[in-house]
Amino acid sequence: MKDIYKVAFSFGFKPQDLWDLTYGEIVELLEGKNEQFRADHMREAHLVYSQAILNAYAFGDPKQMPKIHEVFPGLIPKPKTIKKPKWLQEGKKVKRV
Repeated sequence: MKDIYKVAFSFGFKPQDLWDLTYGEIVELLEGKNEQFRADHMREAHLVYSQAILNAYAFGDPKQMPKIHEVFPGLIPKPKTIKKPKWLQEGKKVKRV
């Protein structure tokens, strides 16, 4: 029983959080916290892996590097295209005064 308290305290639970719970409830609580812990680590691992791939593009062939909205399609929206002014589209040079 002392081992389970050590695990609970390492997850950030306080002794008063566990007083009213049965042994089975404490075990379920810790299993749920462990699943959350694993999910967080999987998310971090995915981000680190994505960063490594993007670094390889950036140093190897920057022109082939995908846009940020292509890498994270559900997270970052595609930027809106801004129309260039007509004079810029025609390639006219602007005189400086």
